[in-house]
Amino acid sequence: MLNFDSNHNFIDGNLNEKKGKKLFKNIVFGGLIITNLLAFSGCAKNVHCDVQGNHAHYYVNDDYIGRYIVSEKSTLSGLNRLDTYISVNEEEESLLKFINEKNLFKIDENKKVIDNITENQRDYKEYRYSYYYLMTIPTINGDFITYDYIPSTGHSWTNNPNYENLTGEERVCHYVYYGYKVIKTDKGVYELEKSEPVDSIAELPEGYDYIEEKFYDIVNLYNRDEILDYEDGPEEDKKIISEDEYNKSLSKSR
Repeated sequence: MLNFDSNHNFIDGNLNEKKGKKLFKNIVFGGLIITNLLAFSGCAKNVHCDVQGNHAHYYVNDDYIGRYIVSEKSTLSGLNRLDTYISVNEEEESLLKFINEKNLFKIDENKKVIDNITENQRDYKEYRYSYYYLMTIPTINGDFITYDYIPSTGHSWTNNPNYENLTGEERVCHYVYYGYKVIKTDKGVYELEKSEPVDSIAELPEGYDYIEEKFYDIVNLYNRDEILDYEDGPEEDKKIISEDEYNKSLSKSR
């Protein structure tokens, strides 16, 4: 296993990960000068480099999580190249290639950045609410399509306890984290082993030294097997209700 003598605890400021939003503050690179990236179209261009021998440059993503890559490209795999580098031998280069293919980042090289990201990832409560809509039902009649609209109700979640049409159901949203162990087999092939979810990066078992770019999930604290999908907002649960029930609900709301 590689143990680079990296000094990449270089970020000052605070990166707060919010639900669906990222707040970027001014970042100071202690002693590092970010490579001048020219505007370009198509493939990334090589950056001039005077370093002799086999070496790897340090690349970072938009959250400033980084890893070493053997490349002279200005950008690679969505990462931007810095001027910092290390010398590598053939075995180390092989491991770095595997890490890059699996989009992994070493935890101890990114500890301060990870701490900044996870600092505000605390439990929060959500409340289930109902809403009404017209479900569109298409019907094919020969060469024509007609549409019927069925009064329906759906459910979703909000973190506002005073939201209208609350159902009384609530859940606690909780962050869990994953790590990866890189294993070299007897045949000299690298393999990955994923950890079970833990409540903090510090709780990862020994040997799980790597994370993916997206290294956490949000789960229901009362049912940790329920992973909550926030890519497009809280998930919705739609179902059809009868017209009588719909009319009654309208009457109550008036």
